[in-house]
Amino acid sequence: MKKWTTKLNIGDDKMYHMLAGIGIVLVGTALGLPIIITLFILIGFGVGKEVYDSLGYGTPDLWDALFTVLAGIAVIVAIIIIQQKRKQGNIYK
Repeated sequence: MKKWTTKLNIGDDKMYHMLAGIGIVLVGTALGLPIIITLFILIGFGVGKEVYDSLGYGTPDLWDALFTVLAGIAVIVAIIIIQQKRKQGNIYK
């Protein structure tokens, strides 16, 4: 049986970028950073890694940056939804 990443034509590298984006947001949230600061850090890491690669330290790939940032944004959206539901008092609805 093939891995689901193979079926979707997503390489392991893209999965690592997604996990990095998720991790950056979770750490920023755990440290109590405002969402907007966490977003800027996320974009900085996603784009910065590809700039670093373009300087001869790897293979730059726009898709890597997109996978990093979009995965992190998905977590940010989930966090915002949960925060709003907590404020409304209906977290489980």
